[in-house]
Amino acid sequence: MDVKERLEAFGKLVDAVMNSSGDAFYRQQYEEMLAAAEAENPLLTERNIRDALETLVYNLQMPALTMLEKQIPPALMNREASLVSLVAEKDVLSGVPDWLMAMLSGNSITFQLPENNRRLLPAVVSWFVHQNPEYKSLIAFTEGKIEQPDYLFTYPLESSEKKHLQYFSRYQGVVRRKRKAVAVLNGKESSADLALLVQGVMKFFNQGAHRIAKIFVPQAYDFSMLLESFSEYSNLKDHNRYLNNYEYYKSIYLLNRDNFYDNEIVLLKQDDESVLSPLSVIYFSRFDSPDDIRELNNRDDISAVYGKGGGIQLPFSKAAMPVFAEWEDYSRIRER
Repeated sequence: MDVKERLEAFGKLVDAVMNSSGDAFYRQQYEEMLAAAEAENPLLTERNIRDALETLVYNLQMPALTMLEKQIPPALMNREASLVSLVAEKDVLSGVPDWLMAMLSGNSITFQLPENNRRLLPAVVSWFVHQNPEYKSLIAFTEGKIEQPDYLFTYPLESSEKKHLQYFSRYQGVVRRKRKAVAVLNGKESSADLALLVQGVMKFFNQGAHRIAKIFVPQAYDFSMLLESFSEYSNLKDHNRYLNNYEYYKSIYLLNRDNFYDNEIVLLKQDDESVLSPLSVIYFSRFDSPDDIRELNNRDDISAVYGKGGGIQLPFSKAAMPVFAEWEDYSRIRER
C-alpha cells in the first residue's frame, strides 16, 4: 500500500469516526479532542472542527490527493528533508495541507504549535500514526523554537505582516501572507448559490486563507436575499467571542454613522480598500462592469476568487468545500 492509499484509508477512518460508526477507541479520542480543543481555543467549536474534518476527508480522496501530489516541487523530491510548519492560532485547518505534502513527498515534518492551538492537529495525526506506526518517526510536534529547518511553512501571525515577511524570508519554503478569498456576485444567483457562498464565508468563523472575507457586487445589487441566506448560522449569536466582536463593530459603525447592512448575524460594510475583514464583518465593494473585477485574480492579498462565469477562478461549490491543491501553491517554495 503506497502513501496515497494509506491517506485515503485514513480519510475513511475519520469519516467513520465522525459518523459514529468508527472503532470505540477512536470515538473516545474524538470526543476528548472536541472538549480539549474548545477549552483551549473558543474558536475551535465542535461545528468548526467537524467542518474541518469533513474538508480533510474530502481532500483525502484519491483525486484530491493526486492533485496535491502534482504540486510537489523538485525542491522536496527525494531530499529526505526536514519540513517545519508553524501552525496558526485561529485557523482550524492550519498545518494540515503541509502534513499531507510532507507525507506525499516522503519527507519528515515538525509542527511548531502556538499556545492556544496545541490539541487538535496532534490528536488527528495520532489516528494516522496508530494506523501506520511506521510513519511515527516522520511526524513531530514542538512548542519551542526550531533552529534552521530545511524548509519552513508559515501561516500569517498576529504580528504585522511586514515583520513576519522580513523575519522568515531568510528560510527556504513558503511564507504565507494574510490573504483571503473573495466572491463576485452578479445579482442572478439562486438561493442554492447563495447558500454555498455563505458556507464559504462563515465556516470556521471566517478564519483561514481559503475563507471568503469580501464580496464584490454590482452597483444596484439588492442585499436582501443574501442577508436572509445567513440564517443557518444564527447559532453564532450564542458564541461569546463572536458576539462580542459583532457588538463591538456594530457600535463603532453606529458611532461613526457608517452605512452597513445588519441581519443580527453578520455585518456587511462597504470597504473599497481592504480584503481582510474582522471577525463578524464581511466587506463588500461595488463594481460597474466585469472589467472592474478582472484584476482580482492577480492581487497579492487575494487567495482565490469565487463566482459564476466571467473568468472567475472557482465555483461556489468549492467555497463550501475547499480543495487544498487549489488554494495552496507549493510551487512557490524558495531555494536559498
